[in-house]
Amino acid sequence: MSLNYLTPILLTKKFLPDLAKNKGCVVNVISLAAYIPIPWFGIYTSSKAALANITDALRIELRPLGIRVIGVYPGYVRTDFHSNTIVTPTASRARDSPKGPVLDPGYVANKIAEKIDDPRFNGDIVPSITYRVAGVFLRILYPLVRYYVNSWFNKSIGRLT
Repeated sequence: MSLNYLTPILLTKKFLPDLAKNKGCVVNVISLAAYIPIPWFGIYTSSKAALANITDALRIELRPLGIRVIGVYPGYVRTDFHSNTIVTPTASRARDSPKGPVLDPGYVANKIAEKIDDPRFNGDIVPSITYRVAGVFLRILYPLVRYYVNSWFNKSIGRLT
């Protein structure tokens, strides 16, 4: 919670005068996981959901100051995050077969840089058409997503016992 939610808020608050003076830009790397109740990742997904909400609120609050606020919602990005955090057998199987494309970190960084350089852009970035479509459905169909994740989890746990 400290790293994913409180730190971006505290940094934004600290640099707010400079951001306003220079018509700056806040970039929060959120995650599509903000819209998925992922077993073993409840704290992570909750922190990302909270960051998504504050990002939207800041976009409204800071617009009059000329500060843009960009939310980044990558899907699965090829990093060491998953191998360093998922340790249970069932979670490891899920990690080893990600659903959807695996994005290159350089590609994601370039997409962010393009939007930072566009002084008219003040919104969300979802790199990859697949993840953009998934993001729309995740928000609209959240109860169905929750049901699917619950079913998957129960089947996965059953295989372990």
